[in-house]
Amino acid sequence: MRHPDGTATITGHQLPVDQAAAAISRVDAIAQKAKRAGLRVPIDHIRTDVFLGLLDGSLAGLDDGAIVAVLLQAAEAAFGEEDDYADEVSDEAVHDAGSGPDPDTGSGSGSDAHAGSDPDAAADVISETIDDAVSDTVPAAPGAHGGSAPSFGCAPGGRHSGGRRAAAGEVRVRVTTLVHLDDLPGELAGWGPIHAHLARRLVKQQISGEWRFAVCDEDGRLVHAGITGHRPEGWPRGPASTPRSRRGIVELQIPLSLLRRWQADLPALGGWAKLIADIARQLDLPAVRDGDARRRFAHAALRRWVQMRDRVCSAPGCRAPAGRSEIDHISPYGQGGATIARNLEAACAHDHGLREHGWRVVQSVPGQVVWISRLGHRYPVSSPPIIEPLPEPVIPDIPTGCEEVEAEARVEVEVEPIVLFSAEDDPPWWEAPEPSPSTSSHASPLLGRVERPPPGPADDVPPF
Repeated sequence: MRHPDGTATITGHQLPVDQAAAAISRVDAIAQKAKRAGLRVPIDHIRTDVFLGLLDGSLAGLDDGAIVAVLLQAAEAAFGEEDDYADEVSDEAVHDAGSGPDPDTGSGSGSDAHAGSDPDAAADVISETIDDAVSDTVPAAPGAHGGSAPSFGCAPGGRHSGGRRAAAGEVRVRVTTLVHLDDLPGELAGWGPIHAHLARRLVKQQISGEWRFAVCDEDGRLVHAGITGHRPEGWPRGPASTPRSRRGIVELQIPLSLLRRWQADLPALGGWAKLIADIARQLDLPAVRDGDARRRFAHAALRRWVQMRDRVCSAPGCRAPAGRSEIDHISPYGQGGATIARNLEAACAHDHGLREHGWRVVQSVPGQVVWISRLGHRYPVSSPPIIEPLPEPVIPDIPTGCEEVEAEARVEVEVEPIVLFSAEDDPPWWEAPEPSPSTSSHASPLLGRVERPPPGPADDVPPF
């Protein structure tokens, strides 16, 4: 669950009590051991790092001692490093002699995908040092130099073989943000918006994943979608052995007008030139989106188009990402519905099942569907735009005319003088009672004021 401050909560329900207790005990024991080893971090922070590292895979396969060593090295590497927000991308190309098929698309990526020096490395030390430390702190296996086989979790030579952090999922961000033309927020599908610096860092971590592009019109609606095997020159490439399911997805958003302007001056884009040229090339090709309308299931390109167009489940109020939803026929396939883009929608497993229990879905206009309940209530739902419009700036109400400013400057403020009272005067909070025949006999000549008579039984007000 995501919180308004950008953090999240992970919970587990109805777990076996023995396993839950053992898991908590191990996390706490590792944190206590790291604290005794000299890690000068609050104990709760250490528990958090251990808990997340075991879940996301960055500490998988390590024993307790190796995990402590990783935490110590990560803290030492991150000590004194400042978070450089304005991490510029180098325009210098990093060339390599070899080129091969892209692991995602099969197309050659040339020098775009090769590793090089990352100018943003200093800014990412804190979040990536655990991944790097895993490979450097695991001791060599007994069989690393011959003889026995390596121990579990370590490759020959003592390097950890399965400790890379899992992908965060689908990251959506504008290309202008990645090239530092703006600092507009990105989006982590299913979790909500993320700030620009985090979006850039996640994109670099998922450089081996599937990179999609979404070309939009002036209203932010999807015009063309596809995938590219090119990467910005100078960005390091992740290991090709990472399973495809753990590489994640990156969605690059770019307006059509901006793409055409960049296409006219590609050399000025530096390391991004080949990637932008590939997007423009695919945009100019004949669109083959629907394919065979008679097939039962949508092919990969059509499924990707529907996911990018709908963004989330099309049911009213549902926020499930379209990438984790099912592709549903608006007009049922069994009743002659075609497998084409305008007859498909994204629906999560829960809402897809509602259609089997009396709910109906109709399409009023392209881009809008209407869910109809069993009681006949109609719920129209429109697909959100790919690029959300920016909110209007808040302009403070400040007078701009010289006459108004001068008039405010001439306003005189009357300040009452402060009069101090002496000990002989009554205190300022004293209120003298009104004189009455019954109280006139209680005047005090010493104090010079009227004393209150003792309260009678009728004047005794109950405390409640």
